[in-house]
Amino acid sequence: MFGFAKKKVVVIPPIDAPLLPLSSVSDEVFSSGMMGEGFAVQPVQGTGDAGVGDIVVPVSGTLVTVFKTGHAFAIKTPEGLEVLVHIGLDTVGMTGRGFVSHKSSGQDVVQGETVITVDFDAVRAAGCDPVTLVVFTNKKCVDHVESDAGKVTVFLN
Repeated sequence: MFGFAKKKVVVIPPIDAPLLPLSSVSDEVFSSGMMGEGFAVQPVQGTGDAGVGDIVVPVSGTLVTVFKTGHAFAIKTPEGLEVLVHIGLDTVGMTGRGFVSHKSSGQDVVQGETVITVDFDAVRAAGCDPVTLVVFTNKKCVDHVESDAGKVTVFLN
């Protein structure tokens, strides 16, 4: 009404899969919201060629961290939103097997660019859940989150 529109960031899923609530994830650290609000996507068995899939950047910004193991990365948007993408549960124990990083920390990225290629069959063979999580980690920055038609909008304080 007075032009005080909240800043917002549109977030796309890192893989082509339906959005799931974080509460559906079996890891309590994520499902409880302890890390922040967000969503999950579950890759379909056999995604891509022989179970290989690309993980894309859900928002434009700067890669703050790309973990050496390839299982996670974090981005900060120009609006100040911090986004963690965590590929699979317990995948840090795979010590990089099945993950190929295409970007490194400090690089600017555009929404939709590939950051990591994952062999989801290798993730499953290691006994890990391939669910991929997108979490907005700086809770004080987030006013609320809305989802619609396969994308998420984060409204900022």
